[in-house]
Amino acid sequence: MNISSELKKKMKIFGFERDNQTLSCSAENLEDVYTSSFELYPFHEGKEFAVYKGLYNGIGPKRGEFCVVKSKLNKKQKLNSWNQITFISAKAQHYSYLFNSYVKHRFISFTSPRQAILETVSDFIPVIRLVKHHENKLKSREIILMEDFIEGKFQRFSTPSGLVNSANCDGILEAFSHFSWNVSREIIISGLQGACQGATYHLTTPTIHSTTGSFGENDRQWPGILEFFASHRCNNICSGWMRPDVPHHLKFYSSTNCCKATAPTPSFSEASSHF
Repeated sequence: MNISSELKKKMKIFGFERDNQTLSCSAENLEDVYTSSFELYPFHEGKEFAVYKGLYNGIGPKRGEFCVVKSKLNKKQKLNSWNQITFISAKAQHYSYLFNSYVKHRFISFTSPRQAILETVSDFIPVIRLVKHHENKLKSREIILMEDFIEGKFQRFSTPSGLVNSANCDGILEAFSHFSWNVSREIIISGLQGACQGATYHLTTPTIHSTTGSFGENDRQWPGILEFFASHRCNNICSGWMRPDVPHHLKFYSSTNCCKATAPTPSFSEASSHF
């Protein structure tokens, strides 16, 4: 579904493109298809993404709601990197459903990113850049991700290695990470970030470490799993749940030295967002 020619005219000022605008996102059904128009500069630039606030257009219940548009800072990265992110998010969402059914009184939810093609880039960005400097340079036809905007105070609750921020990391989040291993015996979901609204944590862009290395470049496999459990302290929710047995070929890892055998674990203040 392309933008109508009449709407396109409204988006132009004296022939100049006014807005950043996407084509329709990927969707599982025709009653839930969105485009997005978004701001001319990012509200956040991390190691991987520039993040823009936008608005859902198109067809579906989210029309008119705020969304987030993520653009890769490294434009040379292939489509596979976006596919990995959507795959990781879907896997995390699956385990959050299982966890919510178990806990019942508290809830965890992950955003579900969708891919879309950037159709138009505003001609006013060079002017905006003079006032709001940013590194990312949007390109027409690049693939971006759209996902729900998380309302509230955005926080990083744990690092990809599982190190928790004791000031704001609820035991429910630590238990969820442990739960992902207890149920799967294959993965640990960490790097939890987002916002808490009432009884629900709304999270985005987690990290998954796995026994198979199937979850992208941040998947550190067994070292990542063991590093999580080296710092994890069970609480009343996850006490008694399974912990991994150190595989035969990794016997030199132990609960006290596995972090030393891998890259140094940063302090929480040094740990960067995976946005």
